[in-house]
Amino acid sequence: TMLGLVFGVASVIVMLAIAEGAASEAQAQIESLGVRNIIVRSVKPVADLNSGNSDNQRVLVYGLTWDDLDRLKIAIRVTTGITPLREFRQEVRHLNRSLEGRVVGVTPDYLQLKSAKIATGRFIQPTDLSQLQNVCVIGSELAETLFPYENPIQKTVRVGSKHFYRIVGITRYRSPTGGAGSSLSAEDFNLDVYIPLTTNRARFGELIMYESAGSRSFERIEL
Repeated sequence: TMLGLVFGVASVIVMLAIAEGAASEAQAQIESLGVRNIIVRSVKPVADLNSGNSDNQRVLVYGLTWDDLDRLKIAIRVTTGITPLREFRQEVRHLNRSLEGRVVGVTPDYLQLKSAKIATGRFIQPTDLSQLQNVCVIGSELAETLFPYENPIQKTVRVGSKHFYRIVGITRYRSPTGGAGSSLSAEDFNLDVYIPLTTNRARFGELIMYESAGSRSFERIEL
């Protein structure tokens, strides 16, 4: 009888602990995104996901524009801040080490809105945007992979095939987030490369080319 009571109470405690842990993890992921944030994303049209190879040379245009950003600033007066960004995947390389990361063009207020922290160095500053500086802030996992034996600060990485950026900061490790249906995809912030949004627009342009298995596709997306 006593053993039955012990195991019964213990099993209830363990199940409650697991449930509380799962709830805490979900709340931590939401808080990391900013509990007061509204995230508006550009979503690729579903019809184009199933297009044939014969149509892969055309340019697909979709998503948010700079004009949309201006409309939001004018129409929604109660916001405490609106920050634009632009993201796409590119190979990030240093010497013979490389990793596919996510290039994110940002403004200085992105760090606060995303509740992110800088481990070493600094984040993107207003002068970086006004002067179109080729500087970047990289995620912790990207720093460990590309620079396992040295300090990455002031070193250079190649983003894509021809763009070189000087590292000015490294973000603190953040747990990757899980996806939430079709509205929010999973994100691993530790593989991000943050560059000034103006530099992103000037160096990469608004037309991005993707190559795979001998085929080539183009996407024009502003924000």
